[in-house]
Amino acid sequence: MKVLIFVLNDVNNDPRVNKQIYSYKNHNFQVICLGIKTGLLKTDIQIKSSIKYYFFKHIIYKSFILKFFLYPIRNLMLFIRLYKTTKMEKPTFIHSNDLNAAIYTVFLKLFFKIKIIYDSHEIFIENNNLIGKPLKKFFLRILESFVIRYSSIMLCVSESAKLFFIRNYKPKKIIVLKNGVLNDDLKTPKHQINSENINVLIQGKYYTGRGYDIFIKAAILAKNSQLNQIRWYLRGFGPLENELLLLKKNNNLENVYFLPPVKINEIVSNASKFDIGVVITEPICINFNLSLSNKIFEYAAAGLPIIASANPEHLILYDIYDFGIILKDNSPSSLLDSVLKISENKEKLKKYSENSYKMASNLSWDNEFLKLMELLYEI
Repeated sequence: MKVLIFVLNDVNNDPRVNKQIYSYKNHNFQVICLGIKTGLLKTDIQIKSSIKYYFFKHIIYKSFILKFFLYPIRNLMLFIRLYKTTKMEKPTFIHSNDLNAAIYTVFLKLFFKIKIIYDSHEIFIENNNLIGKPLKKFFLRILESFVIRYSSIMLCVSESAKLFFIRNYKPKKIIVLKNGVLNDDLKTPKHQINSENINVLIQGKYYTGRGYDIFIKAAILAKNSQLNQIRWYLRGFGPLENELLLLKKNNNLENVYFLPPVKINEIVSNASKFDIGVVITEPICINFNLSLSNKIFEYAAAGLPIIASANPEHLILYDIYDFGIILKDNSPSSLLDSVLKISENKEKLKKYSENSYKMASNLSWDNEFLKLMELLYEI
């Protein structure tokens, strides 16, 4: 069988898309990928050279007037490119990533008899960028309803998201594929802190609601309490970077370090150099509250004890695996207290590390992907 993976994000920087490519290839599919390549991280995609890639440029409109006039033309050109690629490659089905890509994909059914997988990386219509935009949200809800109706299979990233989609759209077939890591990325769990310093890591894209400011404010509290043994590391990039750097500078935080992003296939191995992983998702919108971050699985695969916010999905996993500590609230003081509790109890540190690793092993992407393979041979 042949699959066309379609995505309007940067292929290099999207872990879920990279894992799709890798897994389809391992299951002996012919794989074609159509997506954006910005070269932001200048990464190499971690799959074999036998994959066919078709890239198009990512265009940023600097003014509203340009966007108003050129955006419809850009959308038409994207569809034409998708149409031509589909006609030339004749895939068995299209794996369409997120609503912005899936909208184009369903229109192909007017021209081709083709099956569509709609992979919703998030609850698109309930994201924070649509807060206060009821008309746009209403329009996108109608589009998503249309996409789901004409998709053979729908995928989502969490059980909470699945319930949301069932309540709102009633898809024909929907399964959860959690964002676990590949089996090849699993590392040996850490049983102890290997130095007199406690090295705490938070990583990802620097967006509002992801806890990066809370992380640095916890470092401020640690400094004021003379807890200089704690080292606070941020790895990633994003729109909040300058604001976070300024927060560090204004508070003269010598124990806060900003690390550059790494290639997707190096995320887990780099995380394994630290002692504790932090994942904070603030419930500023429904999507954030019901999401399940990549970070939690990356830390777990590195064998790190995890400090996580009390989101529904984090609580579900915590009840099963006891991977660390759930924050009482998303406050700097709660985060600092949790870091101290984990680091001061060696027995619990060992238990959290082993449990975290067990979670990553059980919920690896390879295991999750088998659920999709079973369905594909049924449709």
